[in-house]
Amino acid sequence: MEDKAGTQTTAEALVGERRAKRDALRSLGIDPYPLRFDRTDTAAALRERYAGLAPDTRTGTVVKVAGRVSAIRGHG
Repeated sequence: MEDKAGTQTTAEALVGERRAKRDALRSLGIDPYPLRFDRTDTAAALRERYAGLAPDTRTGTVVKVAGRVSAIRGHG
């Protein structure tokens, strides 16, 4: 859909950008919508394991976790 000036709406521009990124991943042989993801840890296990670390401490350990952001609270 175009506005009166003949330009794309913001929503359509975002959809087009996302489709371009999806197509770029596919051209690299990466499935943008994989059927499975092999996690190595849960967030609860990581919280327990690293409970004594100060914020922003690096351990050198690489882990894979999965989940969804259900809410973002912007009032710190």
